[in-house]
Amino acid sequence: MSTTVAVALITAISTLAGGAISGYITFLISRGNNRVQMAVTRENLLDKCLVDRRQIRRTAYVQYLNQLSSAERTLDAAWTAPLVSGVAGHIGLLKACSKETEALTNPANVVLLEGPSDVSRVILALGVRLTLENTLIVNLAGSHKGKGALCLENEELFRKAKLERGKAKEAMLKAARQALNDTNEIAAGSYYPRLDADGLKAEGVGDRAGQQRTKRVG
Repeated sequence: MSTTVAVALITAISTLAGGAISGYITFLISRGNNRVQMAVTRENLLDKCLVDRRQIRRTAYVQYLNQLSSAERTLDAAWTAPLVSGVAGHIGLLKACSKETEALTNPANVVLLEGPSDVSRVILALGVRLTLENTLIVNLAGSHKGKGALCLENEELFRKAKLERGKAKEAMLKAARQALNDTNEIAAGSYYPRLDADGLKAEGVGDRAGQQRTKRVG
């Protein structure tokens, strides 16, 4: 083999090797950039999911609280309105109390669906408290003999009912605020796309069944 041929072969091999190394380095850089971009995209999607999830819960809580305020106003009116003797003289307010407390069922169901469990538990406890207070008002009205308001004729029971209702409501508000501020808990109830270096995955993290679901897309 002549010197010229040998030099040509060495030059060609060097060129090919250099191209291969350069290509490999470019591939590594590109893959690193893709991973960074996918990580950024994943975080953006997660952030959006958290915002959406928080807004859904906030809306459910607000709807429940609005109906709760209406029910409380009706209960307070039943306590404080002057009474004609017996249930007959108070029948309109008694019916209104039952209607308003029953109207809490639908917004309460939405809250129970959206969770979390701490809020669901206090919502149920608050519902029981309102039902007991409504029943108490009906029973007191039925046995009432005077013309004064129930709260004046039954001051101790009135104060106790208001106190217990207030405690139950405050427990609900506290649990709701914690749920809205707890990013980890909100993410645990979310289903969001997750990206990795291999492609797009849809992953549900900590869903209601407490299971992770991973599915490759494409």
